[in-house]
Amino acid sequence: MPRSLSTRLQMSFYLAWLPMPLLLSVLLLWDSLVGTSLGWGMGLVGGWGFAPFASSAYFIARAMPIRRRTWWHILTAFVCGAVIASALWLFLCWATLFVTLEQYLVVYNRVVPELVVFGVMGFGYAGAYFYAVLAQESARLLQETALKAQIAAKESELKALRSQLRPHFLFNSLNSISALVTLDAKRARRMCVALADFLRATLKVSNQDWIPLSEELSLLRSYLAVEQERFGERLVWRDAVAEESLALRIPSLLLQPLVENAIKHGIQGLPEGGEVSLSIELQDDTLAIELRNDTDPQEGESKLKEGHGLRLTRERLDSLYGRRSVLTLHRTNNQFNVHLQLPVTKEPNHDAIAQA
Repeated sequence: MPRSLSTRLQMSFYLAWLPMPLLLSVLLLWDSLVGTSLGWGMGLVGGWGFAPFASSAYFIARAMPIRRRTWWHILTAFVCGAVIASALWLFLCWATLFVTLEQYLVVYNRVVPELVVFGVMGFGYAGAYFYAVLAQESARLLQETALKAQIAAKESELKALRSQLRPHFLFNSLNSISALVTLDAKRARRMCVALADFLRATLKVSNQDWIPLSEELSLLRSYLAVEQERFGERLVWRDAVAEESLALRIPSLLLQPLVENAIKHGIQGLPEGGEVSLSIELQDDTLAIELRNDTDPQEGESKLKEGHGLRLTRERLDSLYGRRSVLTLHRTNNQFNVHLQLPVTKEPNHDAIAQA
């Protein structure tokens, strides 16, 4: 909240003050107190001359918010302010007439009541204007504070969701390495190296909420190198990615939990293994991602459920995009499909997060 009248606020006040000099002219000409030319001249010059005095109502309005003060205190403060501002202005009017008119005293005495009325009305008008401005400014600040709090909550929620993904994958990988140590030490060592490479790659984007799709695919291939050591020829990977989509930005580590879910709940349960395929293409202003994996046909439709990775992914998307993203699951006899639609995003912003 500004503690002094800024240039912008002064300009807006003077624009709001435009009718007041005309009002003073009407008061002076109402009962033919002075001639037409003198009435208009005194009204316009005197009306604008009172504007700087009336603007002091801003400091009373700022010092005495309506919700924190009683009407009696506010009214008393404004009456005192109006008296002081009007007295100074009346002296200025007297000095101006003294310099410009021979019969200044006669004219001045004739118009003093109207000047007093105008001074009180003008000061009250200025006070009402500044209370409205301060109320609008206060509402804007409250809205900004609420928006910042909402953004902070969303970011905290997203960080919490991302933090759950890493240990989940790491535990599975360590369990696999532990099992391979006694069965195939060389594969266990290769898996350790691949896991280290993947973790090193994820560290580079650990503080980035959004990364280009090309980087996300690079991380995904590092993850698949780990799983390839684990499953060997039982895991077949295929992907088809539209070239024009590689520069688009998506939430970091979005694809890895989806692929992990496909391997854990699909390929792992097949004695001979199976295929996982990923296709990504642009459809107007939507990024369409489809992930397919082979499954055991004997599981049937009753096994259509979300794993840990799918659940966390859905929660992340709800936090980031709200209803603007779509994640659907579909199962046939021997295949499980995850279809994901995201709005095209080149540069994410907080407003998008807050609207979600």
